[in-house]
Amino acid sequence: MPTPTTELVLLLGIVCNPHNIFFRNLARTSMLQLAPTSVQSRFVVTKHSKVSLGKEQATHMDLVFLDCVEGGDLVKQQAISCKTHKWFQYALKNLPRAHFYAKFEDDHFINLRALVNELHMLEEFDFLYYGLMNWADYTFPVYPGRFNDSD
Repeated sequence: MPTPTTELVLLLGIVCNPHNIFFRNLARTSMLQLAPTSVQSRFVVTKHSKVSLGKEQATHMDLVFLDCVEGGDLVKQQAISCKTHKWFQYALKNLPRAHFYAKFEDDHFINLRALVNELHMLEEFDFLYYGLMNWADYTFPVYPGRFNDSD
C-alpha cells in the first residue's frame, strides 16, 4: 500500500458480491500482491453487508461499503450500475490524489504493471476512457410466446 508521499497512479474499485470471498482472496494473493506500489485497490460491496464482512474488513481494510442494492437476475445489473456510479463518487471524494480511477469486477485478472505503464503514456489527456464496456453478456429470459424467434 502506498504511503501518503508515494505517487498514486491508479485507484481500482473492484465491484463484487459480498458472498464472493473466494474471488477477493484470489485477487489479494495474486494480482494485487504483484501490483506496483503506485496502485491501490478497494473491493466495492453494499453497506448491507457491513456486519457480515466485519472480520474480513478488520483483517484487510480494503472494503468500501456503499448504499446499493444486492441481488441476482435483473437486480444484478442494477447493483453493478449503482456500485460503479457510487464507487467513482466515493473515490473522487475520499482519495482525490489518484491520476486514474478504474472499475472492474472481481472475476477479472489484470496485469497491473502493464496497465500502469500504458496509463503513464496517456497522462497528457484531461479526460480518458480506457477499456471496454460490455453489457452484452446479459440475456433476457425467454417467456413462452414472447421475445423468441417464432414471434
